[in-house]
Amino acid sequence: MTLPPHPIFSADQSRPRLSRFGNRTLDSAIHVVALSQATVSGNEDHAYTGRKLDEGKTAREAQRRLERQVTKTLWRTMRRDETRRRLESGGVPEGVPFSARG
Repeated sequence: MTLPPHPIFSADQSRPRLSRFGNRTLDSAIHVVALSQATVSGNEDHAYTGRKLDEGKTAREAQRRLERQVTKTLWRTMRRDETRRRLESGGVPEGVPFSARG
């Protein structure tokens, strides 16, 4: 069961409340990756963080957005690896309709 985020109002800012449930170990690992990527100059993530700061985001908001980008990249990589694994084992990749399975 997934619940939509609830808006939280504080002073003149409004943002959705993020879920407090989840895997703390995974969240911590993503945080460490994002933090290390943000501090190494010359890579895309460092530039991304700089752009967010230039847009007027706080350092915390920029870090949160970078963590979201790292999470998206991790998810795409996991999905691609799973599809590759299924194809190599002779299985059918997830999401293929029954009519196309032959």
